[in-house]
Amino acid sequence: EDLLQKSEEFLFYPECHNIMDVARYRLEHNIEFSALSEKGKKYFNLEAYAQELEETGRYAVSENGMFKL
Repeated sequence: EDLLQKSEEFLFYPECHNIMDVARYRLEHNIEFSALSEKGKKYFNLEAYAQELEETGRYAVSENGMFKL
């Protein structure tokens, strides 16, 4: 029940099965990275970003993707 009441606060990352998938998804889909060129995205430190996401957030894996709680 608690989870359902707070469901608007969750972020869903479809077809993401680990934190690296979430980092890739955010790099491609979030407006905060829209200013990066394709060349800039190529050199983006995805591993460090994924580690930061994992350290600063809580994630749950489902069959269809991941949720940030």
